[in-house]
Amino acid sequence: MRNDEICISTFLTGEWEDDIVKKQFEGKSLFKTEKLSFPSLSRWSLFRCAVELSETRGDDDVIVICFNNHCFTDSFDERLFLNTVVEASQRGGQLLLGGCQTMGNLVPVSQSLFWLDITSGASFYVVYRSAYEKILSIRVDDDDLDKIITQYVPNKFLICPVVSQSSEQDLAKGVLDCYQRVIKKYHLL
Repeated sequence: MRNDEICISTFLTGEWEDDIVKKQFEGKSLFKTEKLSFPSLSRWSLFRCAVELSETRGDDDVIVICFNNHCFTDSFDERLFLNTVVEASQRGGQLLLGGCQTMGNLVPVSQSLFWLDITSGASFYVVYRSAYEKILSIRVDDDDLDKIITQYVPNKFLICPVVSQSSEQDLAKGVLDCYQRVIKKYHLL
């Protein structure tokens, strides 16, 4: 199958302006976008809702969930992204993050894939079908998506170089420094 034949259901959660959607996803035919906007719902509720919709439809092995502060970085490369999505799946990944603002431990798995334990501030998630049941079974009083993902989803990976950053601020300098140290230490690039 050619890359131009692949289409990933992509849920745009939160309030997305049409011009922002166009700017971020124009020319990226890989993503079949669908807005999922319920202003009164938390990030966790929107995340869970997207997973539930995909589970109900039953036709996606992987989905992307983007929050309205997502911005593609200049590092986004469709071929590398797809290869990393496949690699993370083969390694038992439940989530693949496009980027994050803070993290705990970061372990290199390959040149483009890192395992991580604690994360926060992600706005671009690849969610694998293998995680659907786990995500849908989570019942918590806390609506903090970052805490829930960290606590309940153990098989999290981060793509490197990152493909997403918050539109509200640049990638946190500490995270970028951490990436660079790991890349240098393990001779990854």
